[in-house]
Order: sequence, then C-alpha cells, then structure tokens
Amino acid sequence: MSDGDRLSIVAFNSETEVLLESSVLDADVRARARQAIDGLEARGTTDMAGGLSAGLQQVLAHRSDDAINRLVLLGDGIPNDASAIPNLARSAGGRGIAISALGLGLDYDEALMGDVAQLSGGHFHYLESSEAVASVFRDEVVRLERVVARNASLVLQPGPGVIISSVVGQQTPGGRSTLSIALGDIAEGESKDVVVRLRVPAKREGSAVELLDARLSFIDAVDDAGSLRRDVFLGADATASEEQLASGQNQDVMNAAEQASAAAATIQAIRVVRAGHLAEARRMLEETQRRMSKNTGSANRAYTSSVAAFVEELEDAEATDADRAPTLESGEPAPAPPRMERRLREAHEASMDVLGY
Repeated sequence: MSDGDRLSIVAFNSETEVLLESSVLDADVRARARQAIDGLEARGTTDMAGGLSAGLQQVLAHRSDDAINRLVLLGDGIPNDASAIPNLARSAGGRGIAISALGLGLDYDEALMGDVAQLSGGHFHYLESSEAVASVFRDEVVRLERVVARNASLVLQPGPGVIISSVVGQQTPGGRSTLSIALGDIAEGESKDVVVRLRVPAKREGSAVELLDARLSFIDAVDDAGSLRRDVFLGADATASEEQLASGQNQDVMNAAEQASAAAATIQAIRVVRAGHLAEARRMLEETQRRMSKNTGSANRAYTSSVAAFVEELEDAEATDADRAPTLESGEPAPAPPRMERRLREAHEASMDVLGY
C-alpha cells in the first residue's frame, strides 16, 4: 500500500478488538501496524460477526466515492454465530464496500465465506496455509491499483409478464420486481458474466417479447468522470420453429450459462456434503460432470479437474462406509477426512472462480 492510503486492523477471537483505527499511512502508522500484527495471537473462539461489523465501521467512517473502499476478511474457523454475517456483507455491498473473503486452512465455513464475497461484490480465496496469506494480500492490492470502475451494480427490470427465475450462482430472490446485483470494483481486463434465467408467458407466433431492461451503474476510476451508467434493452420474437430457436442461440452465452450452472450446482453439492449426505452429493456432482462433458467449448480446466477429484474422494469415502455420516455428540455430522476437506475446498474455490468471485 502507498502513503496516503488508509489502513485499519481488526482482530477477532472470543472478542473483537480494533488494533489500529483507520489511519492515513505514513512511516509512523506503518510501524504501529507492524507492531499490532506482530502482537497477534491465535486463541479463543471466532467472533467473526463482531470482527466484520467493526471492520465495516472502520471503512464507513472514512468512506469516499473518490476512493476504493475495501475490506479484507481473513478467517480460519467456524463463527460463533453466523446469523448476522450475510446481512453485514449485503450492507457492505450496498454501500460500495466489496469484501475479499480469505478462508485459511481446513476448518473455515467455505459456503459462508463464499456468500460474503458474493453478497458484497468482492472476491473469494482459499489459502491452504498461512504462508500464502501475504501473496494473496499483495495480489489484492495490485488488483486495486488496476481498478477502472468502482462500486459497479447491475439493476434488472423484467418486462411485462416476465419473471426472473434466478440469477445463476447468486444469493438473490427472483420474481417480477426490480433486482439489483452488486458487482463491486472491476479491474482492467476483468470481465463478469451474469446469467439470468427468465420465465416468459406464452406469446403468439411472431409477436415481440419485451424481456428485460438492464442498467449498469459505476463510478469511473480512469478519467474521474463521476457516476456513469450503461443501459441495455433485451427483446426477442416469439416463434414455435425449432430451427429459428437454434439459429438464435449465441454459443458463447450458452457455454457461459452452462458453466455457471455447473459451478452453482457444485457449491450446492458441497452444502449437501456438510449436511452429511455423501451419496446424494456424489450424484449431484456426477450429473454436473455429465452436463460439462456435453459442453467443452469454454470448459474451465481447473474447475473440471477439481470436481473430478472431489467425486473420487466421495467415492472413496462411500467405499469405507463413510456415507453413514457419523455424528458428533452434538448431533452434527462429523468432519470430513483432511484429504476430502482439501478436495472440497479446491472444488469450492474453482466454482467461485467460474462464477466470477
């Protein structure tokens, strides 16, 4: 980071503590920051909600439309109480504060951390060991230096009678009303695919169908042109001709939609694993593999290989009778073996990458 940037440091264990109030970086503040970090100790439980709330308040206290407002959440454990965390992430995204969620080791809640990144328009990273933390922080700072659009959001308004069935991979409700999606900051050369599934009422042959209005809003970070927007209207002509339907398809869009759907299905399968239902999760992933095998036009190799490795681990677990989902005294499913945990987290990270997080 550069002199003139602002930095705050918040630690959370059994309690939350602000180690460094939001301060403008200079030599003195850097020395205080290093001293605070050197004094950190891993102890107690995980008050992640308190830590995230305190960090958000630190950013909000000096938030500016003329600056990149970012919160980096590093967690290596299961939160004491996760109920408030999604709303905190959603609130951050609504105020233009993207959260980079870093899951460290094999004991964090990958679904929750992924949701934090998604709901705020940030990014997710899986760190196998603490040695990787510094390089990921460095990559995040480098990315911030290349931001061309800040606080980007996409507003979708379905046409008459049209229903938004889902936005693939997004924790958003569908319906007939306007839908807003936080995209966060967009760096030079970066692209984001948003796959929207619509349900359209029957129309007469040849009639025009008003599908969707889409508005992209963002703050220009190149020429300081302030708030900008781009508007797109999507429409189609109704037809019963299979030939016309086929000729109207954009294969790149179809490939992206299929990949996003497969990634979302993989994340759902991981949630099923966490509930202790290994056989059901394996069936879901095998169906995902079958769908991916039919669509190799834009296949993500890292994603494909991670899902395949995860399926193998599930098969091995079932072979050793792990599908009985042994439970702890609390009634919760027992943790997966370390090797499966690693495969699970690799598949989750690759899926988040496919979805643009």
